[in-house]
Amino acid sequence: MFLPAASLTSALLGDDFALIWLLRIGVFAALAALAYGTVLVFFAFDRQSHSASDTLRPLIITMAPVWAVAIAAVAVLLGRPGR
Repeated sequence: MFLPAASLTSALLGDDFALIWLLRIGVFAALAALAYGTVLVFFAFDRQSHSASDTLRPLIITMAPVWAVAIAAVAVLLGRPGR
């Protein structure tokens, strides 16, 4: 995949800088997509529910493990390699 901005950045500041910023942008985009997906799951559960507990309990049961894995992945990806 050819990214002109990334190659310009890597040429000016070094490969590590460009890679770190591309990684951060990718992680931000993935977390934004996950937040949007969480809202869509909420709407799906809320569509057929009659009370708040009919919506929130399944939402938490469904999305808590997904967010836990996502946060762990972010910690691994953005953590310092020397630690």
